[in-house]
Amino acid sequence: MILPVHSVLAESETLLLAKANQIQASNESRLLSLIGADKALVFAGAQYTQEQTCPKILRHEFRKLDKSDYQSLCEYSGKLILVVNTASKCAYTPQYKGLEKLWQAYKDQGLVVLGFPANNFAGQEPGDDQQIRNFCEVAYGVSFPMFSKTEVTGHRATDFYRQLAQAAGEPPGWNFHKYLIAPDGKVLASFRSHIEPEHPELLNMISRYLPGTQGHQLSRNTYIDGADSYGYGSYGAGF
Repeated sequence: MILPVHSVLAESETLLLAKANQIQASNESRLLSLIGADKALVFAGAQYTQEQTCPKILRHEFRKLDKSDYQSLCEYSGKLILVVNTASKCAYTPQYKGLEKLWQAYKDQGLVVLGFPANNFAGQEPGDDQQIRNFCEVAYGVSFPMFSKTEVTGHRATDFYRQLAQAAGEPPGWNFHKYLIAPDGKVLASFRSHIEPEHPELLNMISRYLPGTQGHQLSRNTYIDGADSYGYGSYGAGF
């Protein structure tokens, strides 16, 4: 049986169209695969770069205080970092004022103060993130980076604080314990709670590592009488 010419042409056109669609779908699939591979390579490259440039101790993310977004501590790589576990109802709470002054005085030279509110000691940080934020801003004008409430000691301590405690040889013993981290990620010193932000021991250690201040001892007068020289390690007996 011989089909009409128009039927043959119609069938051929249908087959060609189907083949063209098949080729297009195949090409699109290959393109998507290539795009996916490129994205994977970019992500892997970015991750590799971060691992090469960001010290291991800073490879942690924390939620910002009273915000939904998270921040990687790798953003502070290359800076001198003072890490402090804070509380709103502690005898040491007025240290917020000194920490803010320290941050304002030396942030342009590479110092960053990071606050981690914690309720680990005597329940002295009972509020939620919004209450903590409002208290810090209203009572002390805090503008240095603060993060969501964090576990800083005990079996529930975050990996970041576990690493700090291991490197420094001691976990926080109370609120406003301070760790100083060098620009290369080395934990330089641990300062117990009663060592205030303007204490000569802390200022002297900062002067050793803060770009632009090496060889120049920071002092209480210029910051807010020359500081004496101290050794490395943990500072302050007791809390």
